[in-house]
Amino acid sequence: MKVYKFKNIIMTENSFPVLFGSEIKTIEVNLKKIASDFWSMKYTKGKVKCNVLYKIFYKLIFNPVGRKLLKKKVNKNKCIGCERCAKICPVNNIKVIDGKAKIGKKCAECFGCIHWCPKQAVKINRNIKKTNQYHNKHVKFKEFNR
Repeated sequence: MKVYKFKNIIMTENSFPVLFGSEIKTIEVNLKKIASDFWSMKYTKGKVKCNVLYKIFYKLIFNPVGRKLLKKKVNKNKCIGCERCAKICPVNNIKVIDGKAKIGKKCAECFGCIHWCPKQAVKINRNIKKTNQYHNKHVKFKEFNR
């Protein structure tokens, strides 16, 4: 698959329930222009801007050590085999085998499995509490079903 265009867009945090007002306002102000540019296939010349923190984060996460630190684990005692994690995974990295979730090695680090597990069975180095999970109030799980 070829990538024909790209655009530098400020995104809000999508993994943790921390939304900063200024980020949201910036996105809201530019949303119509961004959508218009996208659908009209407008090409913007120049380099894609990337902030320093993103570059550091990217290098830390997508290397063998970072992958190991962020490796998702399934608590087999908590997992009920509901398949929510498998359905929400954008890269089909999770399979339910013998009634328990099994996480593969191609994780996209979206954390959907952690945030949507009804029993908090998916974790990274520590158990997840219900209060650590975030669901956008405008998005229902059934919208993710494939």
